[in-house]
Amino acid sequence: KVAERLRNAVASLPVRAGQSLIPVTISLGIAVSTEHATLDENLLLRKADEALYLAKHHGRNRIEMNNQPPSTISPKPRDDGFTPKLPEQSV
Repeated sequence: KVAERLRNAVASLPVRAGQSLIPVTISLGIAVSTEHATLDENLLLRKADEALYLAKHHGRNRIEMNNQPPSTISPKPRDDGFTPKLPEQSV
């Protein structure tokens, strides 16, 4: 709910550039864990980052939630040829 309110708030406030109003949108990646073993901040950041790449891949102005283990999501090229790079997982 909070992420959706943030996304809507950003989309509702265009940025003024001189005489023009430029629409602005955001995409968000979210990771949530209720298990003690997966409450590691680096793991949650990685999962959120993977969800953000999914949001960008599926379009703009959207929210994606990652409930999967890290590295089960692989980046896919977008229509414009851009391929996101996932951060390397530290061992």
